[in-house]
Amino acid sequence: MSSKKKQRNGFFYFMLDMREELRRQGRNVPMDQMSALAGPRWRHLSDAEKAAYNLRAKHEKRTGNYQISSEARVGRMDCMGELLSERRDIAAEREERRRRQKEILKDCLPKTKEVILTKLYLFDIQPLCELKDLEKERWLPCEMAIVEYSFEHGIHRSLHKFIDPGPIPIGYRYEAQSQSDRTHNIPVDGFELAVKDYREILSQLQTFVSSGSEGASASIPLLFAKRENVERVQFCLEWLYDKAGVPPFIENIFELETLIMLVDLYSESINSRDSSDSSIVRHGPSLTLYQVTELLNTSVYDYEIGTRCGWHEHREIKFCSLATVNIYSYVISDHLCPKLKVSITPRHLPEQPEQPVGIIKSPNPNPPHRTFSRGVTEVSTGIHNMGMGRGRGRGLKVIRQPMAGRGMK
Repeated sequence: MSSKKKQRNGFFYFMLDMREELRRQGRNVPMDQMSALAGPRWRHLSDAEKAAYNLRAKHEKRTGNYQISSEARVGRMDCMGELLSERRDIAAEREERRRRQKEILKDCLPKTKEVILTKLYLFDIQPLCELKDLEKERWLPCEMAIVEYSFEHGIHRSLHKFIDPGPIPIGYRYEAQSQSDRTHNIPVDGFELAVKDYREILSQLQTFVSSGSEGASASIPLLFAKRENVERVQFCLEWLYDKAGVPPFIENIFELETLIMLVDLYSESINSRDSSDSSIVRHGPSLTLYQVTELLNTSVYDYEIGTRCGWHEHREIKFCSLATVNIYSYVISDHLCPKLKVSITPRHLPEQPEQPVGIIKSPNPNPPHRTFSRGVTEVSTGIHNMGMGRGRGRGLKVIRQPMAGRGMK
């Protein structure tokens, strides 16, 4: 039996056009019935009219472009049961949204020395669990934190709230409990610190961002979240708007990675040119998205005292929304403040002792060392004063060596 694919001739495209015409008249005729309807009309066409359809078939055969117009897709479905006429390119839409937000951020963010005074809001909402199979509710929020930050003064103030997610949908209690055990440890129900008044939560959030924006150079509050969390944070905000019955007051959640790359790109010119000159161009390498992601994924500050909320601090749990936004500010300060020639203060980075924590001073001539589990010793060389935590973990060059008598056979 021949497996040769059936070729599309001029009659095929005539049937497509006739089917669209019938659909506009309110008749939805299946394609397998179109041949009987279109055959008589095809035979009555002139040679010139048939030639136009045959030429179209030859052209599309030669180019391999067998696209069907959007009207011809109406009613047809793909293998996932989605209508072809309503199919969306989610990846393309996401990239277009990022492009638009980047342009907005470029317009709002000063390209002069004034950038160090701009108030930035670092935002995070932590979910109780993700509802993968539900259309309306994808995440249930349980904790929110936001800090007001500037390059000049570091962290100004913060707002932290536990959110009552309400009843857990049927079939998701195990998932919610598992996520809680793995991460934030927030009780799935009956949590005494959780706030049920969603209108009050949004009122405090609106006051927080609006009061900080008064007299600021940016016309809108600049809220940032990590790239991988933007969709979740935006959804949880809309969830709160819906539950509270209030209109949205935050237009955009920008990607934190974009902010870091833009400021890093312009930092050299910001310092070298007059602040009144807005034509900022830097001719040199800047941070890539991969490098910025690595910076934000640091674990250096995970258990820093005073980084987490009191509830998580007492339990020594690192998965805390307040810790997340505080660490964002530490990373920004550590990387960008020196480039902007801003002095580091305890509001930028947590204070550290002069001697690196965990180094044991010994009178013997052997290098100081720290012991680790799994039979590893870390030998430090080139130790220097790390000051206020600047470059923590970067100024300490280490060599891993196996420990004698531990973890060795």
